[in-house]
This record gives sequence, structure tokens and C-alpha cells, in this order.
Amino acid sequence: MSEPKQNNPDPALVMILGEIKGQLGTYIDVMKGLQDNHKNLDARLRAVENFKFWVMGLSAAVGAIAGFIADLVAK
Repeated sequence: MSEPKQNNPDPALVMILGEIKGQLGTYIDVMKGLQDNHKNLDARLRAVENFKFWVMGLSAAVGAIAGFIADLVAK
């Protein structure tokens, strides 16, 4: 015959499982925070890169206009 199943788990095992559950919850919270931070940094970097390329385009346009004006004055 098989032995009857226990309905009362070992208190030490329950305590260990509770500690593991708590540590996993903390780990998940930390990972969510890191993910949010990464998304924030990604958006900020994209904004800086877009501004950089806008300034580079503006600089190229100003340089082209200055060169055109220099050619007109030199003639």
C-alpha cells in the first residue's frame, strides 16, 4: 500500500521557499527598474543623436551658403 500524502509541509521548507520567493520578487523588481532605466537612456541618446545630425546639417547648409557668397564677392 502507498503511504498517505502529508497535508502539513515541513515548516523549514516553507520558510526556505518563502525566502526564495521574496528574493525572486526583489530580483524581478530590480530588473524592471533596469529595463525602465535602459529605455529612458535609449530615448535620451536618440534625442542627442537627432540634435547632433540636425546641427551637422545646419552647419553644412551654412557652409554652402558662405561658399556661395564668397564666390559672388570674389567675382
